[in-house]
Amino acid sequence: MKIDPAGDIHPEEFLPSVYPIMTDTIETKSTTQPPEVIYVAKRRISCNGGGGALGHPLVWYSLDDDEAVCGYCGRHFIFDPEKAQSA
Repeated sequence: MKIDPAGDIHPEEFLPSVYPIMTDTIETKSTTQPPEVIYVAKRRISCNGGGGALGHPLVWYSLDDDEAVCGYCGRHFIFDPEKAQSA
């Protein structure tokens, strides 16, 4: 077992050489879309995911603090009657 001065254990010492350890950094890119922002004119709204059969159960939110985020799909609802009319 090999432990360096910082106290880190090096797992390559435990594995046979036929199992190489990946030491390269893997860069990941987000493939998810940013959450949809929906401006609404009412303080009580519902969300079903908007995907029909591929959506989620109907849930209701109260926008007492002028905004809410759906716990299922991440849609961000913002109370702004002026922007809701123009949308």
